[in-house]
This record gives sequence, C-alpha cells and structure tokens, in this order.
Amino acid sequence: MAAGFTSLWKRASRTCVKNPRPRAFPTAESLERRYALDAVPFAQIVSPTSNPLIGEEVNYTVRFDNTAVAQSDIGYSPFVDIVMPKTGDAATQTGQKTVDNGISFKPGTAKYNGLSLTTDVVFFDANGDATHPFAKDAQGQPLVIKGTPGDELVVVQLPFGSYGPDQPPIDINFTGVVSSDAQPNPVPAYTIVAQGGFRYDTDLANNPT
Repeated sequence: MAAGFTSLWKRASRTCVKNPRPRAFPTAESLERRYALDAVPFAQIVSPTSNPLIGEEVNYTVRFDNTAVAQSDIGYSPFVDIVMPKTGDAATQTGQKTVDNGISFKPGTAKYNGLSLTTDVVFFDANGDATHPFAKDAQGQPLVIKGTPGDELVVVQLPFGSYGPDQPPIDINFTGVVSSDAQPNPVPAYTIVAQGGFRYDTDLANNPT
C-alpha cells in the first residue's frame, strides 16, 4: 500500500500498487490565500492521487478558482504559484545540498486545454527567498515568497484577463520530474504547494496595490 496525496477537499486517498519499483512520496498542499482583498483566488493540487515512480515524469493538475461570495468580486490577470521541492531531502555539506533528489518542474509543460501557458521559474536563494516576478505587497513592492533554498517557485499566468466567482474552476496541467536520486520513503514527504493570485487584484486600471 502506497500513501497517496492528501486531498484538500475532504479526505486522504490511498492507492494499492502492484509495481515493486520504489516510489517517491510527495504531498500536496495549498498556500495561504494572501493576494486579493475582495476576490478570493484559490488553487490546489488535485492529481495525481498516487505516488510517482523514482526517476520518471509525473503529470499533475492544479485547480484554480475565485471563491468570493459576491459575484461582483472579480479578480484581474489571474495566476497560480506552484512550489516544487526540487532539493528534496538530500544531505547538506557546508550549508549546501550535495544533490537535488526531489521533484522539479519540467519547463514548457504548463497547459490549459492544450494551450501552453506563460511561466516564470524563480529559485529560492540561500536565505530561502524568492522574489515574485510581478505580485506586489500593500506598499507596491515586489512580493518575497519564503521557501527552501534551491527549490522552485513556478508562476503560471492563466489565459484570462479577469476571473469572477460565477466562473467554474479550471484545471491547469503540468509535468514534474522525479529525481533518480529521490528517496523511496523520505521523512518528511516531498511537498508540492499551490496558491492562486490576481496580478492586478480587483482593479482593472492595473493598480496592484
């Protein structure tokens, strides 16, 4: 029995596997909703429900939605942030990872209904900081995301000028690459996180603050 992803809807799923090859054990989470004030961007990893094979590619789906209550709470220029655990749980030497043994993003694979999406990949620096390519804080300064040094912040721009609560959730597909050095039973498990946002918040006039 291989532990599956933890569903962010209601329950944890488990999948029986017959393939004896070792598998990596990632989990999926949602980051804190933090970008919009009225519109509520939300994203979560919804697949795969089983664990990928070590050294192979695996297809993921992240679902985006605007979960605001009022139909007038429209967000402009939606995007999704995905944090990929590229470094895994490799041992460190003099503060640096000796080898990346996690799961990385395969460039050019983010798609919506077969349409390739614009992506920016930013690596978390030695301090665990990644400067977002366009999201701003309340003072209009570039937003700094915290993470694990060496991991990837993948920012996917969605092909919509705006997104309202009356629109249905949409699924974005992308591919991850599991390191051939990944551990079959890492502790803690490799974690992939996703978060939705609106580049221009709720202001059509392009005023991100």
